[in-house]
Amino acid sequence: MAFLYSKRLFCALEESAGKMAWPPLSKLLPPYEKRKPSEIKIGIGISGGVDSAFSAYILKKIYNFDCVGIHFRNWNRLYSHSDRSKSKAIGIGAKQNDYYQCDERELEDFTKICEYLEMPYKIREYYDEYWTQVFCPFIEQLKTGTQTPNPDIQCGKILQFGIIQQDILQQLKLDYFATGHYADIGWSPHVFEQNKHHSPIQQWTPQLMVPTDVSQDQTYFLSQIHYSSLYYHIFPLSTLRKAHIRLFMKHHCANGHTLQSLRKPENMFQFLWNKRSSKGVFLL
Repeated sequence: MAFLYSKRLFCALEESAGKMAWPPLSKLLPPYEKRKPSEIKIGIGISGGVDSAFSAYILKKIYNFDCVGIHFRNWNRLYSHSDRSKSKAIGIGAKQNDYYQCDERELEDFTKICEYLEMPYKIREYYDEYWTQVFCPFIEQLKTGTQTPNPDIQCGKILQFGIIQQDILQQLKLDYFATGHYADIGWSPHVFEQNKHHSPIQQWTPQLMVPTDVSQDQTYFLSQIHYSSLYYHIFPLSTLRKAHIRLFMKHHCANGHTLQSLRKPENMFQFLWNKRSSKGVFLL
């Protein structure tokens, strides 16, 4: 999962920005948002991959939002307790350091992206929240066999669009949180009695919608998030196609420079753990 983001790449993107069909502001922001992009502060979840990097490029370079890059860490091999070390291994084939090497490369790519885009960045850790609210319930469901659990759905519902979103909005004083998911938000107006005052946010209801690129549709994994979280979320890739993004980045890489991410296989929410404690290796 190593990616090469260079100054040459982003310079080339800037030179050719006018050739891309960028999503209109009306698709990025709620219908009641009247502020200029430069007056709006957005936290962008950046993994180090092409989708989140391109989302950051759109918001920062194309529309000049006040952006801060955010990288989440939820798995720490050095952070464990005696009861957690009793977990049995599930699956086979995980190399000892695969996950951590990948994790460190993602962190390095994240910092390079933010530094070139000239935006501040934060690293947030949610080890306990992930372990207690996503991972352990997942293992228990596997043990009982009463249902087929999907940890990615729970991670989106409980963490990314729940605990994490609320935390960064409050702690970093952000207006919105953006991610590189392929999904869209639709807005339905409310009908009220006349002569009654309602705030702009009360006049609209957000709905999770399928993106333009249905081949990359991730709404299934986001299907259980509470609609209220969509008031504060932005999907910059909602109107774009993955193939166009890859072609655009590859075509405009100066001097034949090629991103390693362009050769990376698709990753539609792969659930992967490696050794966290003395007796826990997980590969699903």
